[in-house]
Amino acid sequence: MIIDLIEKELQTIDQATFQSLINSFLSYNKKYEFISAPGGVLGKNKTSKGIPDSFFYDSENDKYIFCEVTTQDKLNNKKIFMDKLKDDIVGCFDTTKTTIENEKISEVILAFTSKLSPDEHDSLIKTLKKYNPNAKLTLYSIQKLAIELQTFPSTSDYIPRINLFQCISTFDNFVEKSKKGFRPDLKNPLINSNGLIEDISNILLKNDIIALYGNQGTGKTRVSLEIAKEFSIKNNYKVLIVNGFQYDLQDSFSKLISQGNSYLIVFDNFDGTFRNFDLLIQFLENIPNTNIKVILSLKSQFKEKIKLDLIDYSPELVEIGKMEREDIWKMITSLLKEKNLHVKDFALDIVLKISDGNPALALMAILPIIDNDDESFLRNPIKIYENYFENYKKTVSFLNEKDSLKTLGILSFFGYLDKNNENLLNVLKNEFDFDLIDNWNIIEKLNNHEVVEICDNEVVRLSDSILSTYVFYKAFIDEKSSVIDYDRWIELFIIDYNDEIYSKLVDVLNAFNFDEIKDRITFLINPVKNKFDNNFIKLLSFFKVFNIFYEVDVLDFINKWSDSLEPEEFDVEEFEIPSIRNIYENTVHIKLLSDLYRSKPNIAHDALNLSFDLIFIQPSKAPEIIEVINDKFSFKRIDKEYDFEFQNRFIDFLSSNNLNLEKRKLAEKLFLFFIPQLFEWNFTENEMISKKRMLLHRFELFETDSLLKLRKKILERLFELHDLYPTSVENVFEEYINKFYEEKKEVYNKEQKLVYNFFKKFNINKYKHSQIIYTYTKKLNKFNIAESEDFDSLINWNMINKALIYSSSLKNFNDPRKKDFEIKEDISKDLVNKDNVYVMNVIDFMNEIEISKQENYCNKSYISPLFEVLAEKDIDIFIDAFKHYQSKNYRFINNGSFISTIINKKLLDVEKFYIIINYPEYEEKQFLNEIFFGSVNESDINKDIFLKFVNFINSLDGGFHFFNPDDYLKFDKCFLKFKKEVPFAGKTSNIIQYITKIIINRPNDITFRFNYGFCQKYNYFFEDNFELLKDFFYKVIERDPNWDYDGKELESLCTINPPFLKQYLNELINSEKISDLRRGPKLSFIWNGKFSEKDIDEIINLLINKRNYFSSVEHPITILFKGTTIEHDYINNFIKVNNNSKKHMHAIFSMIIYTFDEECFMKFLKKFLILNNDIEIFKCISLMKSEAKFISSFSSLEEEGVVSYQKVLSMVEDLPNISNFSKHISYLKDLINQTKKNINLLKKDEFKDDFF
Repeated sequence: MIIDLIEKELQTIDQATFQSLINSFLSYNKKYEFISAPGGVLGKNKTSKGIPDSFFYDSENDKYIFCEVTTQDKLNNKKIFMDKLKDDIVGCFDTTKTTIENEKISEVILAFTSKLSPDEHDSLIKTLKKYNPNAKLTLYSIQKLAIELQTFPSTSDYIPRINLFQCISTFDNFVEKSKKGFRPDLKNPLINSNGLIEDISNILLKNDIIALYGNQGTGKTRVSLEIAKEFSIKNNYKVLIVNGFQYDLQDSFSKLISQGNSYLIVFDNFDGTFRNFDLLIQFLENIPNTNIKVILSLKSQFKEKIKLDLIDYSPELVEIGKMEREDIWKMITSLLKEKNLHVKDFALDIVLKISDGNPALALMAILPIIDNDDESFLRNPIKIYENYFENYKKTVSFLNEKDSLKTLGILSFFGYLDKNNENLLNVLKNEFDFDLIDNWNIIEKLNNHEVVEICDNEVVRLSDSILSTYVFYKAFIDEKSSVIDYDRWIELFIIDYNDEIYSKLVDVLNAFNFDEIKDRITFLINPVKNKFDNNFIKLLSFFKVFNIFYEVDVLDFINKWSDSLEPEEFDVEEFEIPSIRNIYENTVHIKLLSDLYRSKPNIAHDALNLSFDLIFIQPSKAPEIIEVINDKFSFKRIDKEYDFEFQNRFIDFLSSNNLNLEKRKLAEKLFLFFIPQLFEWNFTENEMISKKRMLLHRFELFETDSLLKLRKKILERLFELHDLYPTSVENVFEEYINKFYEEKKEVYNKEQKLVYNFFKKFNINKYKHSQIIYTYTKKLNKFNIAESEDFDSLINWNMINKALIYSSSLKNFNDPRKKDFEIKEDISKDLVNKDNVYVMNVIDFMNEIEISKQENYCNKSYISPLFEVLAEKDIDIFIDAFKHYQSKNYRFINNGSFISTIINKKLLDVEKFYIIINYPEYEEKQFLNEIFFGSVNESDINKDIFLKFVNFINSLDGGFHFFNPDDYLKFDKCFLKFKKEVPFAGKTSNIIQYITKIIINRPNDITFRFNYGFCQKYNYFFEDNFELLKDFFYKVIERDPNWDYDGKELESLCTINPPFLKQYLNELINSEKISDLRRGPKLSFIWNGKFSEKDIDEIINLLINKRNYFSSVEHPITILFKGTTIEHDYINNFIKVNNNSKKHMHAIFSMIIYTFDEECFMKFLKKFLILNNDIEIFKCISLMKSEAKFISSFSSLEEEGVVSYQKVLSMVEDLPNISNFSKHISYLKDLINQTKKNINLLKKDEFKDDFF
């Protein structure tokens, strides 16, 4: 047992390690604040004399906790051992040594590696009570420690042979181990800028999951640890740090997390490769009586992945962006002060410039050059890296050795190398004189220095990105140190490793100054480009990587490609800018062309011109071209530093008179499509830093002269286009109004004159124009922007006031909603002394309001309240108004409440009202009839009205909502009375059956909506016509497979008619939809007592016999079981009857392993083996799940398999008549050995995958 192993290891532990273990253990379990260890020597593996050995502080009670530890062996001398413990207690209360009053000591802890008897325990308590009767004595004997340490995350850090939780640490131990390889220490100071830690901690109080994302080196891990520290202290949470996802975390957490506690779990450096992360979170959330909070740190490129993985949990995403220059300065000076060191001011200034908000790079720069006065060290980023790594050259010679540098350079490119990849290794050996096998001793040496990692002595990887970038530069690029021919490397790998070449180039260009290394890289790649000039495929691949060095050549290359395209028909007048959402095309040439949009002005102009040519040649490529144009000219963070040069260029191009007539038309349409986004203030930029990595940045624009000039240019051009595109321009300007931002009101104030001159061109008799001006001035007033122009004089106030009475279109989203009686009161007041002509004009005006709205805006007219008021005032005026509405074929009735009012208040004869509603030429009769027949009272229904309803049901076109069948029960008496005159009534016995029959037999292009729960709620209407209810179920499922998402509708049918389940399953099987069963709802209602054992047998045999199903995933019969004890007797009998059938035993045990616990599985398996020892049938039984509820890796799943096989093997070996099972034992041992081999192979693959 693990407890015995821990006990054994504790017997040999040294005093200093034991003391460190206890300190860490108590900090985690007791949650006291560790203060100091007077009995320890810093950095030494030994202790010194000091009282107490360590002490903690209980801030809640303002008390101290003293701890004494000893590894003294009791067996050598019991008296000396006990005297030692008593002396330790006495020493804790010796105020001359501790300077702490006895009353301030609330607890004394003794930890020792021996056992203790009850009388010894009692004598120690008595010793304690002599000095402080209120103090508590806590004893950790070797036995108690062994039990406790099996659930302590960091046990293996102090007892390496006890490897319990390989990727989970306590807070203190994680920080302690943080100094690894070349990365800056997590103990370095953190500057809490602008209350960042407090802000995120407050978010964590309200949200269970927070994801901190950002660029590499921005301090995500450091921030997450600081939050964890502060939050855990204030809110009494235990902290667990997860660093690595290759082990079975669910199993680890099940051992570590105890009910009744609160845990804050930090997942550090989430890399997007973790499988089924949502299931792990679900597992954590479902632990009873436990509070779980989660913090994730991840690079920006994994932000969308974590959102998708945890879509059901809505994690709060917080960006950790660049640090402010002042904060980096504080961090560095704090570090220098802590170390009592000094750096010249000029050096600090240069570090601040080069680090560019990256604290990790700042630390890289400052730590190796402390006290160095040579300014040349900091003249460019290359020197920063060289200075940083210079610190390690003194002890790690690989940075100076040619063979080591070549090895690391090749590793930095591929990420990993595998001895079994013969093809690649042969190329490396023949072309670059690199033999992985011969250089393995170098790799082992690098591994010893923690520079690389080795797996199974076959695969090696380099995963430190800082080191990787540096050694790639040194091995491939640097003129002085390069050991690999970069040009030959590109020539050989440009096709198969194009992404890798691009990725490493981007890493180098991001790390070092482009201008510093541009000439060097150009010199290296020119010979390759010349070789590829006549090879189209290789030249294309080359330009995909190195286009930034050959922009003119790229433009010429794409020109030639465009000449080769097959022309398509294109009419620019008819052309509409397509949607650019979900554009999945990725034409390489278009991507290359888009990279030139932000080049030098002449190159960018020619690239845009060529893009237009491409649209005219092949308009099918327009969505992709417009998407990349939109992306490239949208605001980026850097644009403000260049005075928005690229947006200005683009607007100038689109406004140019030098374009021919057709291109100018296209440019005008593209301008109107593009510019609304430029009125925004807050943006998110997706920055691809390689083909596999993406960074996301949020940023805000601020008022600058250059931005104001750009906005003025945009507005002027927009207003110029009004004569040509009035509707489009007005819609765009409404977006300008909608994007008003209170903090930018000074900008809008400065733009008033320009807007006013635009408004002066408006037609005061056109409602749309008055509405725009009114909305604009309302926005100005909302943000307290004084009107500098006389906008009121341009508004038709009669129209605006009327719109406020008859529509909600002028109301803002957050304006209070008018109550129905208020709306009717306002309408009634307006209609006083008004004639029919006025009413007709109001309806026409309401239609003008409706058509003035932008697309997809909801209906906001008050037409129904108007009709109600008219009907209540004078029914004849209502009839005239309603006929006028119908004659114009208007379509803005949004609820039809006036119909119910007229019927319920008996303002109009029902039959006459029906005739009015069904005005022959009116196209929306069905909508009005649906409301009419739903509103009509039973007392108003005669034969004529009933037959009209029947005709309505039989003539449905478009769609029908049958959500509440109760509304139509009022027609049932007439249905029974006049059934013979009802078409297609057939065997239907009530109106609900009839409506259902008619609707489900309508063509498939007619949409209908039934309320979920129809079968459950209304099945009693179908007691004499089950076939119809069954047809209804099939029809609805055919249209919407997810309609019966929880199986309750099917259960309802099967409760009425149990044989239906067998029929349903049979049809599923025959229609090749058997796989849908495993994805569908459970059908375990067969155990509710309505189904006999014979029924269940038939259903199970149906699923087993219809298909040969020997899959490793769960068998379809699993959906019939729910894992309760009521099913045990049936399963026992099933095994007894069918133990000679391979497919029956495969099916039932597949179900058992997925539905029941391990104990049940072993019990049923043992029963089968006693009944039948046929080895071939045994081989058909799945002994482990192939789809674990949670796996962190496939190797961990296979490891679970080994455990399962070993348990089965143990059970078989304990069976009576063991000689009958020799084949089973051999089979299981072979299975275990083969699975272990698979695990080794999988671990190698996972080791390689970790790089990506």
